[in-house]
Amino acid sequence: RGREALRVLVVDDEQFVRETLADMVEALGHEVASAAGGREALAALEEAPADFVFTDLSMPGMDGWEFAREVRRRWPATRVCIVTGYGKDLSHDAPDEHPPADAVIGKPFDFEQVEETLARLSSRQ
Repeated sequence: RGREALRVLVVDDEQFVRETLADMVEALGHEVASAAGGREALAALEEAPADFVFTDLSMPGMDGWEFAREVRRRWPATRVCIVTGYGKDLSHDAPDEHPPADAVIGKPFDFEQVEETLARLSSRQ
């Protein structure tokens, strides 16, 4: 591989999706932490900042855009990928000049998408 392992946080309120994505990231040789929602994920990042975050879009309490904006504000170097079942081309309702996420992938995602997204975004550090 030659690339160093990234610290990746996976955030999804559905346990199956969270575990599947975490397993894929681990299989790619990265260190993984996971959280079931935005607030829990922010607490995890306080403990140990991540290089990369995959977050579900629709979660109770704090949605993926809200979470991504907070990560952007507090950890600007952390890359964020939104994972959504609503289709990739969703235009988020944030009129930000700087979108809160670096990438969006649709569900169901596959191993290649996860690998490609991590490779593409980690090369932009």
